[in-house]
Amino acid sequence: MGQAEDLSSIPDNSINHAYFCSSFHWVDDKKTALRETYRVLQPGGSVGMTTLDRDSPDMMRTLVDPILTKYNITRSYELHRGINKVNALELHNLLSEAGFTFISIEPRTIPRQYRSPEEFLRHLEERNSSGSLLKDIPKETKGKIKQEIYEELAKIQNQDFVEFGIVTLFAIATKPN
Repeated sequence: MGQAEDLSSIPDNSINHAYFCSSFHWVDDKKTALRETYRVLQPGGSVGMTTLDRDSPDMMRTLVDPILTKYNITRSYELHRGINKVNALELHNLLSEAGFTFISIEPRTIPRQYRSPEEFLRHLEERNSSGSLLKDIPKETKGKIKQEIYEELAKIQNQDFVEFGIVTLFAIATKPN
């Protein structure tokens, strides 16, 4: 139907529920998106969302950054370019400023499991193909970095898997009657 910031093709007060399914962190102009969502919702309608919490620790970076630093790789990388995360207080304020009431925000840890350190490294390589974590690192150094990541992952591996938790904010708010 379009971008969240421009719902002009949807009439005012015409939708019962709107949901941002793991997408709100990709929205650039969050205030406009929420004003537009508010506009298209019927009175009593609700908006729900899941979005990444900016304040939660990034366990992957906590593991990988010290290894990169050891090889004098100090560039700032982001595994998900374009993400614009908010924390729970900011999300509450955004929803409130847009006019929503009965705002409920609950952080939940969503586990991401990899069956082995090898599976995790394959995951990094797949992301790497889009130009992120290990891009532009010489092949020999990349191999050493991958080996060290593997060794660190082996240390935290549970019986059958390596697990990273990611905190997602689950939010629900209502447009007043």
